[in-house]
Amino acid sequence: MKYRILGTVAAAALLISGSANAVLIDDFNLTQTLTGATPGFPVSSNVTGGGIIGGDRDITLTQVDGSGTEVFVNPGLFPGNMVIDNASGNSIVTLTYDGAGSGFGPVNFEAGGDDTLRIVGLAADFPIAITVDVTSALGTSQITDPGFSFLGGATNLDLLYSSFTTTSGSGADFSAVTGVEFTFTTAAGLEDLRLDLFETQNTVPDIVIPEPASLALFGLGLIGLAGYRRRAATRS
Repeated sequence: MKYRILGTVAAAALLISGSANAVLIDDFNLTQTLTGATPGFPVSSNVTGGGIIGGDRDITLTQVDGSGTEVFVNPGLFPGNMVIDNASGNSIVTLTYDGAGSGFGPVNFEAGGDDTLRIVGLAADFPIAITVDVTSALGTSQITDPGFSFLGGATNLDLLYSSFTTTSGSGADFSAVTGVEFTFTTAAGLEDLRLDLFETQNTVPDIVIPEPASLALFGLGLIGLAGYRRRAATRS
């Protein structure tokens, strides 16, 4: 048994991992609350601090019809999450990260080979369309997703940079991003959505290069496996 364990531990040293250089856009640990009022009249709120790219998050809530849509960031019931709660009617919720209007960075969204903007979702009861705009000095690129991904529960929505289309200038340079914006649009009424994280990721996993100690452990595991096989052969 101990030989098998050694072999398993050694093999674990060569596991494939995700990006170690992910750019954190928002971890939703800074509290923010908005409530929709009269349709067509947006309400806005701003917070500054850590855990937010550029140190600044603007949220704008537009009640399209109905009333009572609420946006909660880091609520007591769901700490570290963002919740969009449509009580009645439809809404448009926009989260803007642009360094308080002057742009942040620039920040390299391609660091470590990252090729994807990831939205970590936890739950949704109806689809909510998601549009993401990424801006650099060269221009802006955009992508829209119909929002079906989160209906089955917790999952990652990965938006490949290569799938974005140019909307201004020559498009965003993802290696020198100065602003990013997320827009959530409802169409059926009563939609609710809960999110956990915005970040960049690498959809092609990196191979972990073993440290010297890991290589030694791997060699020990191979020796253990060889010894186990010899003993098994002797018994047979």
